[in-house]
Parts: sequence; structure tokens; C-alpha cells
Amino acid sequence: AEQKHIDINNFLLSLGIKEIRATHAVDLGLSVKWANCNIGSSCAGDKGGLYGWGDVTGSIFTEEYYLKDKDVPIDIANTEYDIVSKILGPEWSLPTIEEWKELIKECKWEWISNPLIKGYLISGFTGEKIFLPMAGRRYGKDDIRYADDYGYYYSSERSDTDTRKARYCFLHKDQIDATGLYDYYVGRSIRGVKK
Repeated sequence: AEQKHIDINNFLLSLGIKEIRATHAVDLGLSVKWANCNIGSSCAGDKGGLYGWGDVTGSIFTEEYYLKDKDVPIDIANTEYDIVSKILGPEWSLPTIEEWKELIKECKWEWISNPLIKGYLISGFTGEKIFLPMAGRRYGKDDIRYADDYGYYYSSERSDTDTRKARYCFLHKDQIDATGLYDYYVGRSIRGVKK
């Protein structure tokens, strides 16, 4: 496993990613800086954890998990429900859907697929790059589905009409889409942004 991490990191370095260790803010020339790796990962090539939306403990896995609707804001960035600011500090947060859309629209996305890793290499105006691995999604404690084929990345926002659904960015080799909306007990990847 250690050799695979070394090989993945060397591969990412060869693609032009400058910072592979956890966690650094990368300036892609956008309104926010993006983290170089997922929450729960030790380096840029590691998939990290799959978390429920608003779950700062990383330990909630079932449909019984729904926050008290009236207490939860539409946007949880920098609130007690934001795992990014809890782990990385108050200058970091979950990205909004608009920040995801900006990343999609303003950056160059390249699908990477080899025996080591699958995901998107994203290049900004500045020449800086980040990598989004395809980690799948989690139902229950150990039921991980679609790993390597799909990426699901939470935003800081929930639905304004259905309080049990949160917005996310959906990634596949043939699709990049920031309009995902689904029940937020499902474990998904989390990538932080720095204001």
C-alpha cells in the first residue's frame, strides 16, 4: 500500500501538481483557493473519507441521520456543521455550488485513468493544478459503491425545498455536473476551499 501511494504521488508530480502532501491551498486563479486533497486523506492522490453532509464526526452512516431541520441553515459553510472548517480551520470551508460551477467553467478538466488512479486533473489560469479522485459513495458503514468510476463531492448547500437533500458535484469520465441533489446521509467526498 505504501509503494502504491509513492507511485501515485510520483505520477501526480509528473502531471504538474506541485503540492501532494495534505493540505495546501492551491491558487487556480478563481474566487477561492482549492485544497490540494480531500478531507480524510494524507496526500493529493488519496481518496480520503466519504462523509454525510453536515456530519463533522465522520461517523454517521444510516438513513436515521438527518439533522434537526429547523436548526440547519441552507448553507453550512463555516458553521458547526462544516467538517472542512472544523478540521482545517476557520479560513477554510465547504465550497458553494457557485464555487463548484466556477471551477468547472473556468478551469481545464482532463480525465486521468490508469491502474493507479482515476479522476480529473484540473488546471487553472495560474498554471497550478489539483486532482479530484473518483471515490464513489457510501451507504451504511462499509457499503462503498462506484469507487474509481464516479466522484461525488458535497457543496455547503442543501436544497431550499427538501431539507433532507444536499447539493453536490457529480463526476464521471463522460460528465461533470454541479447540479446533484440527493439525501445527505449518503457518504460523499469533501474538498475544501479557502476564502
